[in-house]
Amino acid sequence: MQTLKEEKECFAPDGENAPVSAFACTGLTKLEWDSPLTLDSIVKYPDPVLRAPNGRVATFDDDLKKLAAEMLEVMYQDDGVGLAAPQVGVNVQLMVFNPEGIKGHGEEFILCNPRIISTGKDSDIDEEGCLSFPGILGDVE
Repeated sequence: MQTLKEEKECFAPDGENAPVSAFACTGLTKLEWDSPLTLDSIVKYPDPVLRAPNGRVATFDDDLKKLAAEMLEVMYQDDGVGLAAPQVGVNVQLMVFNPEGIKGHGEEFILCNPRIISTGKDSDIDEEGCLSFPGILGDVE
């Protein structure tokens, strides 16, 4: 689990300075997890860690790179295309994905502190699954 938090400047979703909850402003300065991650590291529903607030990534260092690399490995081992840090017990705004879901194929993405800034009118429906909900698939728009 993560430790050592420090306060960072806060922004509302529209980018303007605004009061938001203290946890939403917190940037994690040190990541800690049980390394190396394994398939057993994937947190399954209904574990409360999946609903806990997630801190912002504040330090972009070798620990962050290592965590992201381990998350990608576990994702591939479980035949996934994406994995969020809370799914391995680290409550921080970090996710990894590869749309191909195969190591060495496609492009790997690492997202830190992501936010949606706009959406289009077009949409698609596709079947999705989640490594924290094994065996459950559903249509997502």
